Amino acid sequence: MSGTLTANGGSGARARSSAGGPPPGEPLVATSEPAGGAPGVVSVASLHGDHYSYQVYLRPEIARDFDRSKFGGAVGGWIADCQERVVRRFLGQGFAGRRILDVGVGTGRLALPLARDGARVVGIDASPLMLGCAGEKSSTELGGRLSLLTGDAHHLPFADRAFDAVMCMRVLMHVVDWKNVLAELCRVTDRDLVFDVPPRTSFARLDPVLKRILKHDEQVYRTFTLRELKHELIRNGFEVNEVHREFVLPIAFHRKLGKLGWSRVIERMLSAVGLRRLIGAPATLHATRRQRTRVLMISPQPFFSSRGTPFSVRHRLEALSTLGADVDLVTYHVGQDIEIPNVRIHRIPALPGVRHVRVGPSWIKIPLDALVALKSLSLALRHRYHLIQGHEEAGLIGAFIGWLTGIPHLYDMHSSLPEQLDNYGFTTSRLARQSMSLVERATIAGSRSVIAVCPYLVDLVERRSPGTPCILIENRPPDDLVEDGREAPQSRALLDRLAAEHARVVLYTGTLEINQGLDLLLDSFPAVLDAVPTARLVLVGGEQRQVDELRARAERLGIGAAVIFTGQRPLEDVPAFMRAADVLVSTRSRGQNSPLKLYSYLKWGRPIVATDLYTHTQVLDAQTAWLTPVTPEGIAAGIVGVLNDPARAAELAQAARARYLERYSWDRYLAQTRVAVEKAIGGIAAAPAASPRSATAA
Repeated sequence: MSGTLTANGGSGARARSSAGGPPPGEPLVATSEPAGGAPGVVSVASLHGDHYSYQVYLRPEIARDFDRSKFGGAVGGWIADCQERVVRRFLGQGFAGRRILDVGVGTGRLALPLARDGARVVGIDASPLMLGCAGEKSSTELGGRLSLLTGDAHHLPFADRAFDAVMCMRVLMHVVDWKNVLAELCRVTDRDLVFDVPPRTSFARLDPVLKRILKHDEQVYRTFTLRELKHELIRNGFEVNEVHREFVLPIAFHRKLGKLGWSRVIERMLSAVGLRRLIGAPATLHATRRQRTRVLMISPQPFFSSRGTPFSVRHRLEALSTLGADVDLVTYHVGQDIEIPNVRIHRIPALPGVRHVRVGPSWIKIPLDALVALKSLSLALRHRYHLIQGHEEAGLIGAFIGWLTGIPHLYDMHSSLPEQLDNYGFTTSRLARQSMSLVERATIAGSRSVIAVCPYLVDLVERRSPGTPCILIENRPPDDLVEDGREAPQSRALLDRLAAEHARVVLYTGTLEINQGLDLLLDSFPAVLDAVPTARLVLVGGEQRQVDELRARAERLGIGAAVIFTGQRPLEDVPAFMRAADVLVSTRSRGQNSPLKLYSYLKWGRPIVATDLYTHTQVLDAQTAWLTPVTPEGIAAGIVGVLNDPARAAELAQAARARYLERYSWDRYLAQTRVAVEKAIGGIAAAPAASPRSATAA
């Protein structure tokens, strides 16, 4: 096989075969010039510069001597037979009439025998010279069952699911962007994908090193972990059925040895002690398209925006996408469009004058949620979904649509609806609270299963509806979604100034709502400054109205110079602020659900000071945080205690980081998400769906 692919990815023309024309009815949507160096073929160098994997196979001597150098002699034939045998086993029996694409077809060593067995094979490769060799070896007896064309593996010129099977051998380790190539391979196959790679846990890892030392060869030769391959396959809607490892010792060793008998004996002995299973190479993978679940997710928030529930919704979407589901998300007209594989965003019509929706309950949410309900119902009636997932108050919408259509509903519960009325100071009406309690009970009772983000909500669901399965899935740190080291210049300038002043940074991040206890935090800070004059309180987040109110309070307390309000900052700034903090604070004064910020606090391994309420102690304890009374004096004592006791601060920081690693890993999050879906519909893979989609506004 040739190393990689590039060149003509033009659209419109049908492929011309060097073996007698294209197979009848071949579902190609874009092809290129005939193989063999025909006029008009785009130079690979013009598309990919001097990348070695495209240049090397343009050399005539490489194409001419490829079969002899790689698969000549008894040892080469043995290596070729081993590869063909495993490919045939993975593709299954009965090749007559099957549509097969060979990406990196090279001189046709695998394509030709499959075509002779009756398969309709299309071979695509970067090098017209390599394809010319394949054309010379083919014959009229194939009857048009083999087509050869130049093309780019990064942009395969075929329709989605154009082939019954795709094989790609000795290619992925050389390409410029292997994830893109793998996505293309998945896109164009209807079911089966067979490809091989050099595993990182094999002698193949030494190959590029030895080439650089012995031959001064700077070729880029990539090795892989099976974990990363499986992850990318899942992201593209596939799952691994089987992995076959071929040789314990490098293929180059066997060629150099040149003794077929000895090579076979050595490999049998090493395999007998289990080494082939552990370090064998190459690893050939057989993957098949997952039978994908379709989910209608309803999120009555401005998605995406940098605040609590939208962060949680985004993590849910990424988890479902990774697990292989297709998701249609219905949300407000306001919010940032983001791309998540296999997710399509459907926005409600814009309400005149509504450009912002505040956190928590508000009257404007009533017409917005009505539009969300209508949009969701329209989609549920027009499409076949296997699951509806409703967040917050949209749980009632989802449960009703589920009852109407027979689609199972999964309630994503981020807080108690009646308690939200108190927590955000929306209303003290007893009637309103009783009404929301009824809504909550009806939502839980109408759901096949419930996701709860904290233990308090698990207990609440068990009290409300003892027979409804409830799965605890605690939130992920919001800054998991960003790349570290990309903070805005404004934030970097502030942090540099604090560092120059040798300030002791007391950091709060999140919303500035009434339930966060920030009045208590400000009231505590005069005592903190008396004990630690270099302390500076930095509050990241909040709307301008809230910032102005709290800044005025700080001025009245005489601490204005020591309190810094940044306002809302990009999510990319969070890592820099966390690293600069000497202590992280969360001073909630009411509420039961766990603050999202706690998971970021734990992740960054900084000493935490938090009020001793159940909203915090569901996640924190005395080993991971300094828990304080819900008073200014108690909060001040906790902050000063951490700042003046480096040993205790270090213990808390270390324990916080350990807790995060133990309880809040991405693998655990994925596993719990799978359980929640299984409780609702019996499994994450429920029915076939189209190829992955990018998120778009709809």
